[in-house]
Amino acid sequence: MAKVLEFDRFREAVKLLALYQVTLEQMDMFRQTKMYRHTIKQRMQSLEKDIEQLIKKPVVQLDNTDFDIFQEIQMKVDTILDLSIGELTQLQVVLEKTRNTDPFGEHFDINPNAASHRKSSQR
Repeated sequence: MAKVLEFDRFREAVKLLALYQVTLEQMDMFRQTKMYRHTIKQRMQSLEKDIEQLIKKPVVQLDNTDFDIFQEIQMKVDTILDLSIGELTQLQVVLEKTRNTDPFGEHFDINPNAASHRKSSQR
């Protein structure tokens, strides 16, 4: 039971890291607009600094644990950033259909034991 809870926390933490990364990268895009004025600029810079401080250590740990997991997360972040507004609105429909056929969400699953499993299977 404890391992299940630990795995659930890991999955939620990975999702949070990915969402923070998407936020940071989207904020970079916003900087190039006319709406990026003094007050918004200050708030965004403050938020960006807070988010970067919050995720720096976990990102480094994740990268050091298993580079493949880190790359997979970055690819999914890039996929989200590449979505159009129309695609974003359709995302819920697609996810609901996918979840109905894949109740465990295995295609989104990230195994925190993948690095140790891979090392033991390579022996």
